[in-house]
Amino acid sequence: ASLRIWRASHPSFATTMVSRRTAWLFCLAIASELAALARALRASSARNSCAHLWLAKLGVGFDCYYSPSGFEVVLGLNSQANEMVSMGIAKDDGDFVWLHADDGIPGSHVVIRAPWEMVSMPDIVFASRLAATFSQIWKYKSPEQRKVTVMYCRSYQVRKMDDAPVGDVLVLGHVETIDVDLIQPTEGSTGQPPILGSA
Repeated sequence: ASLRIWRASHPSFATTMVSRRTAWLFCLAIASELAALARALRASSARNSCAHLWLAKLGVGFDCYYSPSGFEVVLGLNSQANEMVSMGIAKDDGDFVWLHADDGIPGSHVVIRAPWEMVSMPDIVFASRLAATFSQIWKYKSPEQRKVTVMYCRSYQVRKMDDAPVGDVLVLGHVETIDVDLIQPTEGSTGQPPILGSA
């Protein structure tokens, strides 16, 4: 069985083709763009009622959206919330769909609160784009990179080691991956779900 661990460390982004200054300015631009994406998402109607429910139940640090099929998609916004998403919310039913940015990139833990067999590909794309957008991809993304790889698996495959830091989990067994685009700000401003179509 394969074994993966998500940690806050990752190999430095290679800047072979660009100067350090150019790479730094690019990272700042991407960080600013992702902040705008987050603001647009939080203003969307797809989030509001779902997010209010989870904020009332669990407090700050979480976000929630409805997938195209109407399933709740819950994500953590910090290490403590990620731990709750993966070890709490995802364990309400061991067959939920769990997602995370691939390649060891730090970011939100995401769960689709629906049985694996009921989740459609548009739901996977929806949640994957959330996982990509709410990751730290801006630290590693090159100017030429247009896609972000996200992995997903059944929630029972996600485990916690006793000595692991808060927010670190192990994923055991086979995982699926999908390449998706980051969410664009205009996708959250129409009163429709913030992610339209597939990548």
